[in-house]
Amino acid sequence: MKKHIRSAVIISFSLFLIVSLIFSQKKDLRVVDVSGDTITINAGSVHGVKDGFTGRTFIKITQSGGQNIRFPTGLFEVISVSQKKCQAKITRMSHTDPVEENQIVTFEQELIESKKKEPSRSKYMNNGQSEGKSLIEQGKENYKKGRYREAIINFLEAQQKNPIKDKEEEIFLNLSLSYYALNKIIRAEENLNKLFRINSSKTINEIDYPLGFIEIYKKIKSEYENRFDIGIEWVEIPSGSFQMGDNFNEGNSDERPVHSVYLDAYYISKYEVTFDQYDTFCEETGRNKPDDRGWGRGDRPVIYVDWNDAKDFCDWLSQKTGEDIHLPTEAQWEKAARGTDQRRYPWGNGEPNGNRVNFADINTDFKWKDKSVNDGYKYTAPVGSYPAGKSPYGVHDMAGNVWEWCQDWYDSDYYDYSPSHNPQGPSSGSPRVTRGGSWYNNASPLRSAYRYSFTPSLSNSSVGFRLCKEK
Repeated sequence: MKKHIRSAVIISFSLFLIVSLIFSQKKDLRVVDVSGDTITINAGSVHGVKDGFTGRTFIKITQSGGQNIRFPTGLFEVISVSQKKCQAKITRMSHTDPVEENQIVTFEQELIESKKKEPSRSKYMNNGQSEGKSLIEQGKENYKKGRYREAIINFLEAQQKNPIKDKEEEIFLNLSLSYYALNKIIRAEENLNKLFRINSSKTINEIDYPLGFIEIYKKIKSEYENRFDIGIEWVEIPSGSFQMGDNFNEGNSDERPVHSVYLDAYYISKYEVTFDQYDTFCEETGRNKPDDRGWGRGDRPVIYVDWNDAKDFCDWLSQKTGEDIHLPTEAQWEKAARGTDQRRYPWGNGEPNGNRVNFADINTDFKWKDKSVNDGYKYTAPVGSYPAGKSPYGVHDMAGNVWEWCQDWYDSDYYDYSPSHNPQGPSSGSPRVTRGGSWYNNASPLRSAYRYSFTPSLSNSSVGFRLCKEK
């Protein structure tokens, strides 16, 4: 008996050593194949890798002094594991070199362990903003010395570790300049696009910049100044997985089973489409403008639009802007509404109140109104009226105000067979999905997991829509 126990201990210890060795030798962990945004890594279940493991990919850079540094190219999440290999999905790409074969891989547990060993910076930094400003200055110094890759690392760290709203323009401008110095023109343009999204009238002193960079700068600026713009503001939703469905076990059967869904990165409109925006569409296409029932137009959400009207608006805006704009899928809508922490409502788990959402409150005439709540409006409210109710990504009015059309056909059993990656809804059906509840409803439909549907030809005073586009 003791012999068997001793043998088992030796085997277990040997396996521990193997796993420890694999994860401690970063040079042995590499990307061996790349297909789109899916990579294959030479570590599998025998090495302790499991589904859901996360990590990073790097290229190795040798500085002028001979010192090696690692330059990040992406984050990944493992989606399938075999004995000696695993496949992973790139969940967020930094605007750096692409992920390619032979790049170094580290798993997240390694990063966690290394962070534990890092000395505290509290003695040297008053707060995250101070660190961010320091990184920007380091980046500028590296750029002046011709160390462009190192400068990019500094600016990316300033942007990702310690976002500084009043420094975003400076970061994007310097990132663009550094990429230009490395002849990475596409990356330079990407960062100028980010700059002009923040400030389309940004000006610079042309004497301080290379002539070729000035030409790119002027080209992108001109595109922004002349672009078709009806005031749609976009919020980026990062790629990755979330749990979709009623994790509180309080909803309807069509909200279950709760299931994991992976979505590629995308953008969703910060607000519901307004009358002002929809009226521009009507004027350009000769359509009749929808009724506002005398409640006001302007920045109130458009109402009396059926699913086909919403799709026609998306098609028109796509043609005007050259972008692929569409209604959000049901999965895209739910992730944008509740994030990845499985919250009940966009703002969290706290009950609806007059500061968070517009629903059937004391101002309405319904029997089901909540007499304890005053949200300030009897009918629809101007979009963005409830900043305390925005989602974890900063998307407004994902609960209440108006129901929102989604792209999907509705099927009460769809969660039983929906794919785990980028689900698009059933291939056919009769009603279309709507989400979010409205000014007309009580609190129940305000839950982010709540599913509802209407026939595509329905239009009424409680239904509108918002927009989505792929990254």
